[in-house]
Amino acid sequence: MPRFNLVLDKEIEVRQKKQAEEILVFPITLKNIGQNTAINMRLEPIFEDGTSTHYARTDNLHGEIHGISDYINKQYAMVGETINFTLVCNKHDKALNVYFKIKFNDIDGRTYKQDFHFEYCYPISNKFSMSNSSENPVCIENNNGFIN
Repeated sequence: MPRFNLVLDKEIEVRQKKQAEEILVFPITLKNIGQNTAINMRLEPIFEDGTSTHYARTDNLHGEIHGISDYINKQYAMVGETINFTLVCNKHDKALNVYFKIKFNDIDGRTYKQDFHFEYCYPISNKFSMSNSSENPVCIENNNGFIN
């Protein structure tokens, strides 16, 4: 099955949004370290609030909203290949854990979901924390429609 590992080897950037507002930019890379090609890759919504769909959440109830700036750059990843996307939020001085998930298919038609997590504290460092995780993918549907 395909399996992705979170690669956080780029620095967190600060960009000017408008007037005096600044945003934090998080370049995210996922590398397929599994045994099969992943196709139909997409970010999985975490929640919807009636006006927007959110693809990331934090562990802080009053945490910053992290949105998508650049969506996944391709919809497939063979073994050893990477996909990239970018999360953004308003600049702040909190340490936060960020959670997101992807959904993808293998070439045999099975559908998987995989969860990820990373931590950062921009006032201390423009690098991601060493605290991050790439959970094992879970098969949620096989090619005959059976749901686990």
